[in-house]
Amino acid sequence: MSIILLIEDNERMAKILARHMEIEGHQVILAPDAETGLDSFRQNKVDLVLTDLKLPEKSGLEVLQAVKDENPMIPVVMMTAHGTIETAVKAVKEGAFDFLQKPVDPEHLLLTIGKALE
Repeated sequence: MSIILLIEDNERMAKILARHMEIEGHQVILAPDAETGLDSFRQNKVDLVLTDLKLPEKSGLEVLQAVKDENPMIPVVMMTAHGTIETAVKAVKEGAFDFLQKPVDPEHLLLTIGKALE
């Protein structure tokens, strides 16, 4: 069982995504913003971080940088409804495993998580 930290400010979206991941046997830690998410990351043994790009106060890119600074081996998957090709390229260059466009297809998300955890 993998532990996935999901940082998503849309509560409905977070619950839907978490449910799909839990059905597949993952444990999901929910965080509504970057600060709460980074606190959870530091307090738990997390196997993967799934974060929205647009978050209150800090961006998903700042989350990515903080996670990679603390543990470069943890895969970070980013998602957004407002992404551009430039943002996706920047995220991958900074260490993101993948960049998903919202609305996220649950099957594609689970496939991406599986690949990231290998």
